Amino acid sequence: MRILMVIPSINLLTGGPANSTVLRARELAARGHHVQLFSTLWPELGRPVEETIEQNGLQIKLFPAVSLPGLSHVPYSKALVVELTQVLHEFEVVHVASLWNPLITRVMMILRRRRVPYVLTPHGMMDPIVFSRHWIGKTCWAWLFERRNVESASLVIFTSEGEESKAKARGWRIPKSLVLPNVIELSQGQNLPPRNQIELKYPQLNAKEVVAFVGRINWVKNLEILVAAIARLRARGRDVALLCAGPDTDGYQAGLERLADDLGMHDAVVFTGMLEGKELLAAFARADTLALVSQKENFGRAAAEALAAGVPVVLSDGVDLGKHWPAPPVWRVQQNSDSIADGLNAALDYSRVAGLPANKARNLAQQEWGNSYIESLISSYQTIVSERA
Repeated sequence: MRILMVIPSINLLTGGPANSTVLRARELAARGHHVQLFSTLWPELGRPVEETIEQNGLQIKLFPAVSLPGLSHVPYSKALVVELTQVLHEFEVVHVASLWNPLITRVMMILRRRRVPYVLTPHGMMDPIVFSRHWIGKTCWAWLFERRNVESASLVIFTSEGEESKAKARGWRIPKSLVLPNVIELSQGQNLPPRNQIELKYPQLNAKEVVAFVGRINWVKNLEILVAAIARLRARGRDVALLCAGPDTDGYQAGLERLADDLGMHDAVVFTGMLEGKELLAAFARADTLALVSQKENFGRAAAEALAAGVPVVLSDGVDLGKHWPAPPVWRVQQNSDSIADGLNAALDYSRVAGLPANKARNLAQQEWGNSYIESLISSYQTIVSERA
């Protein structure tokens, strides 16, 4: 099968969808399908030429990205759009990712007008919380473009049942949908570095219980509430530190640092910037628990990777991933500092008694992501192609 995948950016600074889209494309290519991935490296701007990368049968084509006037927070690429229009006839199905983005909106408009079947993975962008932010602009955008784009898709793929139900409750007319979890590389969590390795760079973590957060330093992550919850645990006598591993793309970190200072725990909140590969595994190896207490998460990749590394997790009621998961190794909390502190307290107690890496966490990860679900996606592609024929 000839498959084209399009995502606004595969720069890991943009979050989990960049990683999960590439992994899924690799799996498709590994099964013998002809797969091309069109994208950019936004927020990196000004790349003068296109670049093609070959990865085990997957061909990734990167195009120059620009910011349009009034839309500096999202990318556009005229070069990508031009290339797309020239090569569409070479593919049987197109799979696009994201919403509320001029590049993907334009791509879907072209596909719709040319009657090319396409699959859409919104990656949480149909959540009411996302719609409420800049709601006037999004309402106009939906009326002009996005509603027809979404409702003309041959298939909409959600990464959790919660994401699907919230999108449908919003009133989108979705003709066909499929819940398909993101791809998780379980093998990465089986080979952790020494537990104290990250302390060589961040000695303030030495001898402390460590709560890890992995993700973008962003308003939707409820990090100010998480910092307050850490202060409550310290007031209860726990010598605990918060390790925040992720990029600060919105200038949000400075306010969190001031909050930590005001609460008298400057040395107990550590920001590392974005970590990848072995450095990220070192953070998981040192964590006693991971907290993901966001206002909304359609999937929650950091929680999945933490479980695969044997780390118990504390999740807010805004995280759609694994609503049915048991405690331990998962604790569900409300989005306030008292509830989060109680959940973290229970998770830290569990880690101290059960030991790390925790078998229950790894077993849950294996149960949920041992099957990549790629065959379901291929079957859906084949149905779309046959219906078009």
